Amino acid sequence: MSKSDNIWYPYTQMHDYTKYLNRRVIRSGTGFYFYDNEGNRYLDGVSNMWCNVWGFSSNRITDAMINQIRQIPHSTIFGIGNNKSIELSNKFLKLTKGMNKMFFTDNGSSAIEVALKIALQFWNNQGYLKKTSFLSLADGYHGDTIGAMSVGYVEKYFKSYKRLLLDCRVIPNPRKVTLDGIVNLEKLSVILERTEKDN
Repeated sequence: MSKSDNIWYPYTQMHDYTKYLNRRVIRSGTGFYFYDNEGNRYLDGVSNMWCNVWGFSSNRITDAMINQIRQIPHSTIFGIGNNKSIELSNKFLKLTKGMNKMFFTDNGSSAIEVALKIALQFWNNQGYLKKTSFLSLADGYHGDTIGAMSVGYVEKYFKSYKRLLLDCRVIPNPRKVTLDGIVNLEKLSVILERTEKDN
């Protein structure tokens, strides 16, 4: 690896990182393990930040991805369908209850942004123009975009951006959510996701 590392690493104190140049540089992966440039092996204990639960190298998922790239690597669904997105949406909808449409995004933070926008647009279309705030549970992490930070605020990560965030009311994370007397739902949309406590 070149000593000139020009990457600005997320959630990383770059001053400290400079001490680790030429270390922990991943070169390959097999099964559920990474291998660095010195041949050291690391268990991928966080599934590549929750994005790879099927492991590395050849398997059914990666083989299907390679075959799809050979057919066509990308086809927008801006007003035009493609067979794979239609097939996938049909499979997803068979697994869900009470849903009949899918909206695809390319990452979790974008999915949260889309959900917030859909909620705002839905209430706007119903004539509830004041319903522009959100309600979320404490200790929920939703992503790093503006809307996602708003509904999943983590002080130590997001305090620099607080002045940019959407209006969001946060309530404690109980085992059973009771909203009576806590909030005015006439002005709020609610977002729920599994929560994480960073120890």
